Amino acid sequence: MTKIRGKYHRQVLQERLREEEQQRSVAAQFQAQPIPQVKPFVPKRSDRPTTENEPISLNTEFRAEQRKCFDQEMEERERQLKLAKERKEMEEVSRMKEEIRRLRQEAQFRAQPLKHVVPFEPKKSSKILTEPVSPFIGEKRRQAMKKL
Repeated sequence: MTKIRGKYHRQVLQERLREEEQQRSVAAQFQAQPIPQVKPFVPKRSDRPTTENEPISLNTEFRAEQRKCFDQEMEERERQLKLAKERKEMEEVSRMKEEIRRLRQEAQFRAQPLKHVVPFEPKKSSKILTEPVSPFIGEKRRQAMKKL
Protein backbone atom coordinates (compact mmCIF):
# COMPACT_ATOMS: atom_id res chain seq x y z
CA MET A 1 0.00 0.00 0.00
CA THR A 2 2.77 2.50 0.85
CA LYS A 3 4.60 1.52 -2.36
CA ILE A 4 1.55 2.43 -4.43
CA ARG A 5 1.18 5.76 -2.65
CA GLY A 6 4.92 6.44 -3.09
CA LYS A 7 4.71 5.78 -6.87
CA TYR A 8 1.65 8.01 -7.17
CA HIS A 9 3.36 10.92 -5.34
CA ARG A 10 6.51 10.53 -7.45
CA GLN A 11 4.45 10.70 -10.65
CA VAL A 12 2.58 13.80 -9.42
CA LEU A 13 5.90 15.46 -8.50
CA GLN A 14 7.45 14.68 -11.90
CA GLU A 15 4.41 16.05 -13.73
CA ARG A 16 4.54 19.25 -11.67
CA LEU A 17 8.28 19.66 -12.41
CA ARG A 18 7.65 19.15 -16.16
CA GLU A 19 4.92 21.79 -16.15
CA GLU A 20 7.15 24.29 -14.32
CA GLU A 21 9.96 23.64 -16.80
CA GLN A 22 7.60 24.31 -19.73
CA GLN A 23 6.41 27.54 -18.12
CA ARG A 24 10.02 28.66 -17.64
CA SER A 25 10.93 27.93 -21.26
CA VAL A 26 7.85 29.82 -22.52
CA ALA A 27 8.68 32.80 -20.27
CA ALA A 28 12.30 32.79 -21.52
CA GLN A 29 11.31 33.14 -25.19
CA PHE A 30 11.47 36.73 -26.47
CA GLN A 31 8.43 38.24 -28.12
CA ALA A 32 8.68 41.83 -29.38
CA GLN A 33 5.82 44.27 -28.83
CA PRO A 34 4.50 46.18 -31.81
CA ILE A 35 5.95 49.66 -32.40
CA PRO A 36 3.58 52.43 -31.28
CA GLN A 37 2.42 54.82 -33.97
CA VAL A 38 3.14 58.19 -32.25
CA LYS A 39 4.51 61.44 -33.70
CA PRO A 40 8.11 62.13 -32.61
CA PHE A 41 8.65 64.77 -29.86
CA VAL A 42 9.46 68.26 -31.15
CA PRO A 43 10.36 70.87 -28.49
CA LYS A 44 8.39 74.14 -28.58
CA ARG A 45 10.19 77.46 -28.78
CA SER A 46 10.01 79.49 -25.55
CA ASP A 47 8.41 82.93 -25.45
CA ARG A 48 10.64 84.14 -22.59
CA PRO A 49 13.76 86.20 -23.23
CA THR A 50 17.12 84.49 -22.76
CA THR A 51 18.73 84.71 -19.31
CA GLU A 52 21.61 87.08 -18.77
CA ASN A 53 24.64 86.25 -16.66
CA GLU A 54 25.01 88.06 -13.35
CA PRO A 55 28.30 88.49 -11.50
CA ILE A 56 28.90 85.76 -8.93
CA SER A 57 29.46 86.73 -5.33
CA LEU A 58 30.81 83.80 -3.38
CA ASN A 59 30.18 83.38 0.32
CA THR A 60 33.89 82.77 0.91
CA GLU A 61 34.71 86.45 0.30
CA PHE A 62 32.04 87.55 2.78
CA ARG A 63 33.23 84.98 5.33
CA ALA A 64 36.86 86.08 4.87
CA GLU A 65 35.90 89.66 5.82
CA GLN A 66 33.90 88.46 8.81
CA ARG A 67 36.78 86.24 9.94
CA LYS A 68 39.24 89.12 9.62
CA CYS A 69 37.03 91.33 11.83
CA PHE A 70 36.59 88.48 14.31
CA ASP A 71 40.35 87.86 14.49
CA GLN A 72 40.98 91.57 15.14
CA GLU A 73 38.39 91.60 17.93
CA MET A 74 39.93 88.48 19.48
CA GLU A 75 43.43 90.00 19.38
CA GLU A 76 42.10 93.18 21.01
CA ARG A 77 40.33 91.15 23.71
CA GLU A 78 43.45 89.07 24.39
CA ARG A 79 45.55 92.24 24.65
CA GLN A 80 43.03 93.78 27.09
CA LEU A 81 43.01 90.59 29.19
CA LYS A 82 46.81 90.52 29.23
CA LEU A 83 46.99 94.16 30.36
CA ALA A 84 44.38 93.55 33.06
CA LYS A 85 46.30 90.50 34.27
CA GLU A 86 49.58 92.43 34.41
CA ARG A 87 47.86 95.31 36.25
CA LYS A 88 46.38 92.86 38.75
CA GLU A 89 49.77 91.20 39.31
CA MET A 90 51.42 94.59 39.87
CA GLU A 91 48.72 95.54 42.39
CA GLU A 92 49.17 92.18 44.14
CA VAL A 93 52.96 92.68 44.34
CA SER A 94 52.60 96.21 45.72
CA ARG A 95 49.96 95.03 48.21
CA MET A 96 52.27 92.22 49.38
CA LYS A 97 55.18 94.66 49.78
CA GLU A 98 52.99 97.02 51.81
CA GLU A 99 51.77 94.09 53.95
CA ILE A 100 55.37 92.95 54.60
CA ARG A 101 56.40 96.52 55.52
CA ARG A 102 53.44 96.85 57.90
CA LEU A 103 54.15 93.44 59.52
CA ARG A 104 57.83 94.34 60.04
CA GLN A 105 56.87 97.63 61.62
CA GLU A 106 54.43 95.87 63.94
CA ALA A 107 57.03 93.23 64.82
CA GLN A 108 59.46 95.82 66.25
CA PHE A 109 59.60 95.73 70.05
CA ARG A 110 58.06 98.68 71.80
CA ALA A 111 57.84 98.89 75.56
CA GLN A 112 54.28 98.93 76.86
CA PRO A 113 53.49 101.19 79.83
CA LEU A 114 52.62 99.42 83.09
CA LYS A 115 49.04 99.53 84.08
CA HIS A 116 48.01 100.22 87.67
CA VAL A 117 49.05 97.02 89.46
CA VAL A 118 49.14 96.22 93.17
CA PRO A 119 52.76 95.38 94.08
CA PHE A 120 53.49 91.84 95.25
CA GLU A 121 54.29 91.43 98.94
CA PRO A 122 55.32 87.96 100.07
CA LYS A 123 53.84 86.67 103.34
CA LYS A 124 55.41 84.31 105.87
CA SER A 125 54.13 80.78 105.78
CA SER A 126 52.67 79.09 108.84
CA LYS A 127 54.16 75.69 107.92
CA ILE A 128 57.37 74.42 109.51
CA LEU A 129 60.47 74.05 107.40
CA THR A 130 61.56 70.59 106.24
CA GLU A 131 64.84 69.23 107.52
CA PRO A 132 67.16 67.95 104.83
CA VAL A 133 68.24 64.31 104.84
CA SER A 134 71.33 63.25 102.96
CA PRO A 135 70.77 60.51 100.36
CA PHE A 136 72.67 57.28 100.81
CA ILE A 137 74.91 57.38 97.79
CA GLY A 138 78.27 55.75 97.37
CA GLU A 139 80.24 55.12 100.59
CA LYS A 140 77.53 56.20 103.00
CA ARG A 141 75.28 53.54 101.55
CA ARG A 142 77.91 50.81 101.91
CA GLN A 143 78.59 51.79 105.49
CA ALA A 144 74.86 51.77 106.32
CA MET A 145 74.55 48.30 104.74
CA LYS A 146 77.47 46.95 106.76
CA LYS A 147 75.83 48.07 109.99
CA LEU A 148 72.78 46.06 109.28
